[in-house]
Amino acid sequence: MQPAYLAAKVNLANLLQTRGEFAQARHLYEEVLAAQPDRKEALLNLANLYLRTGEYARAEGTYRRASTLHPQYLEAKLNLGALWQSTGRLDQARGAYEEVLAIEPEHPQAHLNLGVLLFHRNDIEPAIEHLQLAIRTQPGYPEAHVNLGVIYESAADIEQAQREYSQALALKPDYEKARASLASLERR
Repeated sequence: MQPAYLAAKVNLANLLQTRGEFAQARHLYEEVLAAQPDRKEALLNLANLYLRTGEYARAEGTYRRASTLHPQYLEAKLNLGALWQSTGRLDQARGAYEEVLAIEPEHPQAHLNLGVLLFHRNDIEPAIEHLQLAIRTQPGYPEAHVNLGVIYESAADIEQAQREYSQALALKPDYEKARASLASLERR
């Protein structure tokens, strides 16, 4: 198949996936991968589809395959880390995020994810550092501000938590988690 035809199939599969037509999307991704087994966007999007449909083992295998075939493919490594983090495999998740940061030291999402992971491990100072790095590398990152707010709130630094939640809301006025967290602090 011609590369342009494969790209069109991937785009159609992406559209079908966003519409919730998972079986049809899966079929198209598999057709593309049968023709070009190392096509990275098809691998990533098929893995994302598996994740959305609760097929975690298949998602993991497909993210690993994308990562192995394309060692610099940060999105696959990042998604694999997020999958491991969501299933409680924190050491593996940390390793995936650190791999991303070894390749791209200023990757904001990797810093955010690692910061959240470290916070859940009660490793507070490095968690704060990674979240601050996420903000420094991507100014205007409301999710990083909210997560910093959560850390400060857990440490009873209410004033700093309020600042972080307020900053998140200033950046993204419809951010419900920031709004709810700030309202909760103000009721204290």
